[in-house]
Amino acid sequence: MKTSYCLYDILDKIEKQPAMYVGEPILKNTFLFLIGYEMAMIDAGVENATEPEFSDFHEFVRQKLFFSDSSAGWARMILAVAAGYDPRQITWEDLEQLFPPEVHRESLRLFFQLLKEFRSATDFEPDADTF
Repeated sequence: MKTSYCLYDILDKIEKQPAMYVGEPILKNTFLFLIGYEMAMIDAGVENATEPEFSDFHEFVRQKLFFSDSSAGWARMILAVAAGYDPRQITWEDLEQLFPPEVHRESLRLFFQLLKEFRSATDFEPDADTF
């Protein structure tokens, strides 16, 4: 029986074959899959051995994409940038619209690019005043 997991292992698999894991390859589906995966691991009593902690990815995305706050979540921030919205002038209601497939492909591409940067960042520190 598995005693620990690293979220990046499943993310590497999703990157290679997104439709196999999340169905329609859109960032929201990836986000929802990860929530379900983490909840299943917690319910099964499997220890999270993910390093760096994925919970810091949210703040990393906020800083990297120049959002003033991160209350919208990493998936929505990435989708907004992929759709061409200015992080300093976003109204989150705008993201309720349907986007064409190329915007969703770009948001997934950007997600995995940011994830690689986050995983290799050795000097990232979350802003203390954003929590």
